[in-house]
Amino acid sequence: MNEILTSRFITFDDPQINKVILELPQNWWSRPYEYAWASSFVDKDYVVLDAACGICHPFKFYLCNLCQNVYACDLDERLLSKKEIVKDMVIVFGQEALNFPLEYLDKPHLSMQDITETSYNEAMFDRIICISVLEHLTQEKVLKTLWEFKRLLKDEGLIVLTLDYPYLELETFNLMLKESGLTYVDKVVFELPGNTLTTHLFPEFPGGLYSFRALLQKEANRGE
Repeated sequence: MNEILTSRFITFDDPQINKVILELPQNWWSRPYEYAWASSFVDKDYVVLDAACGICHPFKFYLCNLCQNVYACDLDERLLSKKEIVKDMVIVFGQEALNFPLEYLDKPHLSMQDITETSYNEAMFDRIICISVLEHLTQEKVLKTLWEFKRLLKDEGLIVLTLDYPYLELETFNLMLKESGLTYVDKVVFELPGNTLTTHLFPEFPGGLYSFRALLQKEANRGE
């Protein structure tokens, strides 16, 4: 068993990438770990989707260093404007945004899409990456998103996602996962280890916020 295939809580001991074209802000507590894990599943010949990619977030551009066919979508129409992307980078990254190579703006295929119902072709993607998004959706929309990801995924493809817990309870996520026809690729561990990555930036979660990584495939592929 390859440990990287295990779905589990991210820990402080996991690999991290602190520079994704730009140096990541200090308060992006989980992104260095999420980006490092997600990027390990990308190959140069894959067609990859960064779903609900955000505006200033540089991961969609970083992926273009790893593979030739990168698609990225978000419901925010600012994604369609290079000027708005750079403007948002300046707001979030400050002076560091001046180091962003503008040629990257032309590399991924950017579009405004609702991830619950996209216009992408069926079985289009080898990898679908979705970083810290599902916890911001209603349960109905989470289920619709999982159905849509299944539609978009090639038969041997993988869905690489992370979610913030307890924003989204894992018991609820697992029920929706089963209903969607998706399943974990390999071993899954739901317990919180002592070195679990956590943050106390969100006072509504006095016990801390945690990041769970989930590697998914179509149910029919399990055991093949």
